[in-house]
Amino acid sequence: GSEDGPHPVRLTISMGVAEFRPGDTPESLVQRADAALYRAKQEGRDRVVIAPPENADDGAGPAWGGGSSVV
Repeated sequence: GSEDGPHPVRLTISMGVAEFRPGDTPESLVQRADAALYRAKQEGRDRVVIAPPENADDGAGPAWGGGSSVV
């Protein structure tokens, strides 16, 4: 039963981060953050991926070389 104490729970967290750009709408900001989140999950989860800066966005979609770090 529960007399053995609490059991460990495995938790994974992936995050996508985007910085506000001049001219952004709430939708465009969330779209970039969502693309970064999708990439974090593709790269193995437990990661934070930062959307690329404005000058790196060539319209190629999520194939950009945005940075990621393992949390």
